[in-house]
Amino acid sequence: MNNEWTPSSTAGPARPELEPLYTVHPPPSPRPKRSLKRCLGYTCLIFVLILCVPIVYFIYLFFTTLLGKINDPHGELVYNGTHPVGATVVRPLIDLDTEFDLALTVFARKPRDERRVKEWLERDKQARMESPGWTEADEEKRASKKAATAAWLKLDVEQVSYWGEEEVLWQGVAREGLDMKAGAVDLDIEFDLPLEQL
Repeated sequence: MNNEWTPSSTAGPARPELEPLYTVHPPPSPRPKRSLKRCLGYTCLIFVLILCVPIVYFIYLFFTTLLGKINDPHGELVYNGTHPVGATVVRPLIDLDTEFDLALTVFARKPRDERRVKEWLERDKQARMESPGWTEADEEKRASKKAATAAWLKLDVEQVSYWGEEEVLWQGVAREGLDMKAGAVDLDIEFDLPLEQL
């Protein structure tokens, strides 16, 4: 019998390759040396950033205050509900709790009558000339202003000076005891509307 071993096709399972117990890694690369220039650069960068934040904030604050003053130059005088009683602010005439009455006037403008217009203009001029301190130079200035206004409005000078007569159709207190909390209020007013010319 032969003592040599020969591989056969019916051999058992193949042996796995053995992994080494340890692996050899190359040595780590040396750490870069910290230079004084790099450390100083980082320090300066952090210092500049710390200084820039308040500077940018104060520039922003300055321009927002400036724009606020331009848009609303007297904003500190407006009453916002937080000012003490003695503060110098512009207070509203009415607030939410103030009661007031609502008075209305309904009027119709009379048609233009040239005779009445001339009479009214003469009376108006006479009253001005008789007032103390009124001179002919003042009358000329007034006439030139009226002429400029009439040219701008594309009207006659008489139309600028005399706006017409009016007749009151209804006048009175429409509602009493209103306040701002009421919001929109519906009113019914009865009056005669003339259909013919006055």
